[in-house]
Amino acid sequence: MQGLTFVFTGVLDSLERDDAINLVKRYGGKVTGAPSSKTSYVVLGNDAGPKKIETIRKNNIRTIDENGLFQLIRTLPAHGGTGKVGAAAAAKKEAEEKKMKELASEMDKLEKDKRKQQKMAEQAKGGGGTGAAAAGTVAESQLWTEKYAPTAIKDIIGNKGLVEKLQRWLRDW
Repeated sequence: MQGLTFVFTGVLDSLERDDAINLVKRYGGKVTGAPSSKTSYVVLGNDAGPKKIETIRKNNIRTIDENGLFQLIRTLPAHGGTGKVGAAAAAKKEAEEKKMKELASEMDKLEKDKRKQQKMAEQAKGGGGTGAAAAGTVAESQLWTEKYAPTAIKDIIGNKGLVEKLQRWLRDW
């Protein structure tokens, strides 16, 4: 479903709208709120809005129902196929993987620098280095998720406002 844009309107028979949107996104499709000339398919449910139906007719957009959506998922080629869309999807996936590897290597570098600083601080205190060696062993034995856990809000990918709202709620609770 790479490269396809979907709009949902009306009430679907067997899926909640959020579930249907997540399904389309899981298979690489894009979901927008209103139909336009760039929309690939409109998934029509019961009680579809008259303005959306008018826009669909005006732009001559293909419409499917819930079963048509399931059929598309079953029949469309994986990862966008072998055409331009497939090549674009593969390039996007490769770029994301490269970015993740760069972030991981940067985090490794930061962790090594942190260990060096701890070691130098131990040596400056005159502790000999047994404490630094123990700290290094502890850092190496930590789970990856603990070792590289975000330390600041800017490290968390996502909506900063929602994170702050959640923190405020937890603090007040």
